Amino acid sequence: PRFERRDDDLYTTVTADLYTMVLGGEVQVPTMNGNVVLTIPPGTQNGRTFRLRGKGMPRLRNAEQHGDLYVKVEVQLPTRLTPEQLQLFEQLRKAREG
Repeated sequence: PRFERRDDDLYTTVTADLYTMVLGGEVQVPTMNGNVVLTIPPGTQNGRTFRLRGKGMPRLRNAEQHGDLYVKVEVQLPTRLTPEQLQLFEQLRKAREG
């Protein structure tokens, strides 16, 4: 249920926190052979898709070759912010407007 298959390619979705999407970082991505680390560049937009070559299904006529794994990254917004964190977000909003 973690993957959608299209021919030899697989598709999946992972979540990353807001800070990783804005500042960059790493997320764990499940593959058919265990987890791999995906590096998220700073300023990544919600819904961006990354291609991991060779991490999909084995090809029908050549089992040594594999399709690709397409990973859609969705931001997971924080739900519980401290008053200090809310104040920092407010400062960011004012800096953007001003």
